[in-house]
Amino acid sequence: ASSGSDSQKQLDIMEELCSAAGMRISHTKTKILEIAHRKCAFPDVVRATLPQIFLRGVALERVNHFVYLGRVYEDLGTIKSELTRRTEMAWSGYLKHRQNLYEDPKARLHAKLMVFNAVVGANITYGCEIWNPTKSQVQQVEGRHFLLVKKLFGYQYDRDGRISLLELMLKAASMKIELLPMEAKLFQRRLQYAGHLVRARLRDKRAFINCEPTNFFTARLKLP
Repeated sequence: ASSGSDSQKQLDIMEELCSAAGMRISHTKTKILEIAHRKCAFPDVVRATLPQIFLRGVALERVNHFVYLGRVYEDLGTIKSELTRRTEMAWSGYLKHRQNLYEDPKARLHAKLMVFNAVVGANITYGCEIWNPTKSQVQQVEGRHFLLVKKLFGYQYDRDGRISLLELMLKAASMKIELLPMEAKLFQRRLQYAGHLVRARLRDKRAFINCEPTNFFTARLKLP
């Protein structure tokens, strides 16, 4: 919706359809989040002047961020909170298997890496296909990821500070395990997502892509 009145109309229609189907929209779980097109110097002041949205006569709470499908959406359109959440989830995933696997000297390194990629790696890159991070934000995620990788390999912060990610990547590769830097991983996931969009376009001309394909894709994929 592009305005408060449009949002109210859409909510009223949704409420009517839900009621007809015997369902009820929750007041406590429904929030209003308006994403700004540009940064505002005083977002709280602007938010206070926005029109209220009502559900069955009760004004809904307006928030500056909201977690939907595991991802944090912010009113300023940034990903700062999402990156913090991702690194916290990665650390939580590491701690979950820390004693019984990652830092267990009897566990095989191959098994550690497999679980690490499936749990920690998946947590830290969840939803990264639509990120638009700055260089410093990529470095922030990379730093936390590298720290956990070093712990997995048994390296300490102080005496083993000179170990490089490339050395650890080569060790993982010797066991046929892929361990990529975060920048490369983000790029890989974006390419995969782009591939999904292209394949969806091929399956259904009306799905996902609203713009005409470039000459390159037209020539290569023979799109109409």
